[in-house]
Amino acid sequence: PLTAARWDQTRLRRRMLEGDWQDDLRDRYLLALGQVRAKAHGELDYSANPFRVICQELSVLYDRSPMVRHESRSQDTEAFLGRNGPISRAQLWPLMARVQPFIIGCREYFLRVTAYEDGSLSYRPVAPDMVIAKPHQERPDQPVYIEEVRLRHVDNHGMVWTLDCLSIEDPEYPYYRVFLTDGGTKKGLEVTEQVLGGRFEGESYPYFREGAPALPYVLYHAQKNGDRLFDPYAAREIVEGSLNLAVGYSFFWHCLRDASWPQRWVANGRPAGLAATDTDAGRRLEITTDPATLLILESSGDGIESSAMQVTAGQFSSPMDLEKLERSLSSYGQRLAQDAGLPASDIQRLGGNARSGYAIALTSEGRREAQRKYAPLQAASDQELIGLSAALLNGATGSSLPEAGYVVSYAAIPLSPDELRERRAHIIQLLQAGLLDRIQAYMELHPGLTEQEAASELARIDRDRAFQTTLNR
Repeated sequence: PLTAARWDQTRLRRRMLEGDWQDDLRDRYLLALGQVRAKAHGELDYSANPFRVICQELSVLYDRSPMVRHESRSQDTEAFLGRNGPISRAQLWPLMARVQPFIIGCREYFLRVTAYEDGSLSYRPVAPDMVIAKPHQERPDQPVYIEEVRLRHVDNHGMVWTLDCLSIEDPEYPYYRVFLTDGGTKKGLEVTEQVLGGRFEGESYPYFREGAPALPYVLYHAQKNGDRLFDPYAAREIVEGSLNLAVGYSFFWHCLRDASWPQRWVANGRPAGLAATDTDAGRRLEITTDPATLLILESSGDGIESSAMQVTAGQFSSPMDLEKLERSLSSYGQRLAQDAGLPASDIQRLGGNARSGYAIALTSEGRREAQRKYAPLQAASDQELIGLSAALLNGATGSSLPEAGYVVSYAAIPLSPDELRERRAHIIQLLQAGLLDRIQAYMELHPGLTEQEAASELARIDRDRAFQTTLNR
């Protein structure tokens, strides 16, 4: 039951991130307004989804490809990490630009690595709602057993749901098995040999890293858990609030479309030209009205002449203050952004309607703060992914790439000219006051560099300056 509830929550979030949440909004609208009113209101408005916008705005690490380094700097390592290397050819970093919003929104996400004998790699995102996993006893946020539900083609069965089961719980006897399933967690007929072409257990297990069995998955977390493998309900308030906001904007759209002009009324009369329409609830009479149409009324007295049956008509003022309703919804959207951890000072003005549910966008400083927040945890997972990729390539091709020790640095969000000028002046003041040394100052001006790299660059600058001075003499 706990796994089923986790899957349901994660699938709701995935649908909202992928734009496939029409049925969820329709169900929420029916729950809020009832079946009769909801059907009368017509089409819903799907344009307001702060949850998706917030996740996208916070996903800034892969706007530009990160820099990956290894201390060995061997020719094989440089080729592995270079522009024409297997990681670049697999387009890992463009893929991660798409995956990071799902990591933030779903709180966890898997990436599966596959290495081929021709030296190529592939990376496949795996949603947590397609996985059952068991954690390591001493490291509860790292899995040692994974079951992934997948669609596969199996001989004599066609395209069917299968369960990929990989275990390193017992390091002496890891295994990789495949079973038929009904799309859930129940294991059916084992089809390992039909799918994989053999059995992969014990010494024949295909995935090893630094001599120990490894899972071909890396689990990315939006936040360090420490005591659990999954944290699917974090920020649930933003998910529920986004659905409620979409209900509000759907009602706003109904009012704008159907109730934004004065309400007309008639006594002792009926509109002429009524048309009968069949519906699920029976037959109803209707006529098209609009501010630009002329409504013709006829007496309902059925030929009886009486002053009491005289047709009278009038109108009430518009029943809805659209401006107040829109302001309330905008404030609700802004509160959702702040509940998600986005300070109002970091949300910039977009167009005339500032800081509304439609206009959540981070300033440059807000994006840098998001980068600083997510970089340490993402870097650890990215470095794990690069090491795992090297290990699987070694197993597939017989190469000897280092399987650990990789360092990932993310490209800093560029400063504006004014911001750059202010930062440079501040660092120079600290340097002159003796509160920073040259290496620290250079690292402040070039985020992402290690102390050794900064010292090397400063030494190069000093050599070039000394050489230029000699030439001038």
